Amino acid sequence: MRRMVDPIAPASVPGTAVPPPAGRPVVLPDGWTVTVTDKIIGTVDSVRSKTTTPITLVARGLVYGLVVTTAGIAALVLLLALALRGLVLLVGLIPVLGDEPGRPVWIVDLVIGLGLLALGTRIMAKARTPRRDPEA
Repeated sequence: MRRMVDPIAPASVPGTAVPPPAGRPVVLPDGWTVTVTDKIIGTVDSVRSKTTTPITLVARGLVYGLVVTTAGIAALVLLLALALRGLVLLVGLIPVLGDEPGRPVWIVDLVIGLGLLALGTRIMAKARTPRRDPEA
């Protein structure tokens, strides 16, 4: 025997869910809570991996970069102080220059100052030199 179609019931289209008629309880499959929880956790993990992880990597890079830069500057200052002390000791070993106390320090300061003056003069001369226009 053939079943008759209810003219009041909505037509069901394959692949779409038809809501149950009013008054009937909705029956959920077993384990639906686990499925929903897994989907929520997957969505949150996906959002976290796309936002929080890159920001954390950038922040770590900045912090480690600042630490390395600070340590590098401190090492450079200590190295320069050691080099100056070494130059003072070397100049003090020269008999003519190391006779009076404090003279090697002034000689090293004079040599370094003259070297920096020459370097600065050269840089300023290059900065002031106008570039020639090839079309003129």
